[in-house]
Amino acid sequence: DELNKYASTDTPKSSPISRHILDIAERGRSLGIMNDYKGEDALENPLFIKTNRILTLIWGILYLLTSFWTYILMGTKMQSYIRVVNTILPIFMGIFTGWFQRWYPKKIARGEK
Repeated sequence: DELNKYASTDTPKSSPISRHILDIAERGRSLGIMNDYKGEDALENPLFIKTNRILTLIWGILYLLTSFWTYILMGTKMQSYIRVVNTILPIFMGIFTGWFQRWYPKKIARGEK
């Protein structure tokens, strides 16, 4: 498998973190994300790579901001809303991700910048 050649061989496969990460990765693959780009060939597809990098950047920004506003709001009266906000925003981001991975390649195919 193409992705496994980059995996570390010195990480214990039985650690809880490893199992959790593998579970997330397998579910993502089973959703057909890479299959939209012909499976393992996705790693050779510049459009897949660019789309993935954009989404990775947006998810990264969301989680950086989440940790920032969680830290700031923990000492305020808004603290009771943090859990709700930090649960709802990733749900919306997941919906956005599904839409974006279909929309962006079509936009590029139309020649739009």
